[in-house]
Amino acid sequence: MRLQQWDLASGETPSSSRFPGFSLHPGWVVAVLVLVAARAVFITVAPPGFYVDEAAGAAHAIALLHHGHDAWGTPHPLYSPSLGGGFSTAFYLYPLAAWMAAFGTSEVAIRAFSLASTFVAIAILGVGIRRWFGRREAWLSAATALALPWNWIQGNMAWDPALVPLVVASGFWAFSRIVVPPVSNCGRRASLVLFPVLLLLLAYLYPPMRVTAPLLFLGAYVVFWHQKRIGIGELVATVLFCSALAVPLLQFMLQPEALVRARLLSVFHGASLAEGSRAFGANMLRLLAPTTLFLTGDPNLRHGTGFQGLLGLASLPPLLGLAAAAIRTFIGRRSKPQRHAVRMGFLLVVACTGWLASLAGAALTNEGQPHSLRSCAAWPFATIVLVVGWRCLLEAPLPRHVRRLAIAFFAIGTAGYAVHAARTYPTQAMEAFDTSARRQILSGQPTSDYSALARRYYETR
Repeated sequence: MRLQQWDLASGETPSSSRFPGFSLHPGWVVAVLVLVAARAVFITVAPPGFYVDEAAGAAHAIALLHHGHDAWGTPHPLYSPSLGGGFSTAFYLYPLAAWMAAFGTSEVAIRAFSLASTFVAIAILGVGIRRWFGRREAWLSAATALALPWNWIQGNMAWDPALVPLVVASGFWAFSRIVVPPVSNCGRRASLVLFPVLLLLLAYLYPPMRVTAPLLFLGAYVVFWHQKRIGIGELVATVLFCSALAVPLLQFMLQPEALVRARLLSVFHGASLAEGSRAFGANMLRLLAPTTLFLTGDPNLRHGTGFQGLLGLASLPPLLGLAAAAIRTFIGRRSKPQRHAVRMGFLLVVACTGWLASLAGAALTNEGQPHSLRSCAAWPFATIVLVVGWRCLLEAPLPRHVRRLAIAFFAIGTAGYAVHAARTYPTQAMEAFDTSARRQILSGQPTSDYSALARRYYETR
């Protein structure tokens, strides 16, 4: 769907008068503040323990902080070997080391870095959405993202994927500055430089994003070209610039250690092309299944609580509003769409495309499906879809009590998830977080089945 010339050429900015809809009710601001406070307290309760992978990454960060090398003694590494054949990247470890210098090396302090990154991601996502619609939708997106079960546990975990949504949200903001006016020519050029750099950072940060980032790059530059936001010279320069920046990543990916892990996790490992393709399709369907989205979510308790799925019951009202709007649009397809409806439709296409691209890297792996952590880049796009759904619902010609019922359902669903996450989940997830081994280490007892790298965190913190 093409964003029409009425707002591309005119340079109009979204406002309450140009884009009719619900006014910013103070309740949404209160909801955001309450959810921020609840999430800040929640980090002291869950997840329980400190998982071995978290401790291993923390050991690298502490070594960088004090000595300028990782826990293996490698000075200024790009990637540091961690556990299970995985690696911790400098793009996570160096910011974490700086955070440790300011806030300490306790488990809560380290996890607070991930939570702060999640909060910043939500704020930047709101700024991007504000450019499309206005201040009201920015606050609504913040409340929606803060309530999303997908990022409650993952936003507290101390590992590289915690930064993925921040980079994705920043990329969406840069994308929005390019395609939504007004923007100066200087600002457009700056965003055209920033956007591909952020996608490269995404690929460096987390292995599944090496599939997602190129897909997002391709989709975005199709839009830029179609909307005449970039010329052939700028496109060639961007490709050459990105290729040069990607050389260290390519060198790392071709190392035997990285190749072995990638091969073992691939759906094509030990399978034919047809079998691997079927497995990929089946994994995509698992990640999009209603049970995954609204009931059970990811079976791994280190990725979620196993309650209310990835989107949660609170997301049902906006999705129903979106479905109803689609039906009304289909029935009245002969009438000319209003300007704000065109913008919502375009943004919805962008968000759904980004959502699917964010699932692709996870779906290409053969373990732990549906794997919500490897697809964590998707929840910012899911938030955008839900914001569009809220607009559709709250603008629809419905009785006021229906809207109030939808908001009440959102509040009750979110509260139900929060209570379960704070009271039931910590007990259920204790075994998933090595709590018994951690207790032995903290009491000075020997442990033979715990990683020496992870144990080093407790020895040096």
